[in-house]
Amino acid sequence: VESCLYAARRAVQRAFATGHTGTASAMTNYCVDCLRGVLVEFLARRAEDWGVTALKPGEGLLEGSAGLFNYATTQIIRQGQQTVAAATAAKKKLDTAQRQLEIQQGIALACATLNDLHVAAQHTAELETILKNQVAKGFPPNTHETEQLQMCVTSLSPVAQVFEVS
Repeated sequence: VESCLYAARRAVQRAFATGHTGTASAMTNYCVDCLRGVLVEFLARRAEDWGVTALKPGEGLLEGSAGLFNYATTQIIRQGQQTVAAATAAKKKLDTAQRQLEIQQGIALACATLNDLHVAAQHTAELETILKNQVAKGFPPNTHETEQLQMCVTSLSPVAQVFEVS
């Protein structure tokens, strides 16, 4: 996730370095489309696959919850146990330690996915702030092209919000 965001950030910053509003606008739009169309979809799908919903703040293991061993945590563990049990139905001889390890790995992967979504939201918001500052400092004010570029940069906000919501 960090590598993808780094590449997007560097590409847009290089386009801004040209000083040409058309190039900067085009690259910003392309970056927004890539983040929204590829990275958001990938992370959202991965979050659904790992059952991340129960790990969101106020619903389980994270801040805002009623505690570590509340209902959501129990549901996550049960869901993990059911998934592992279904996957290992053919392997009845799988020992308890192995099952526990698989459950813990499933929970860890769900937590890692939540972290990826959070990091993506932060990096996208940070990129928007950096680009807004570059527009203010490096492009002529009150021109149609600069206003268009500003709108392209502002389109990063909904992408960051989608990362947070996902």
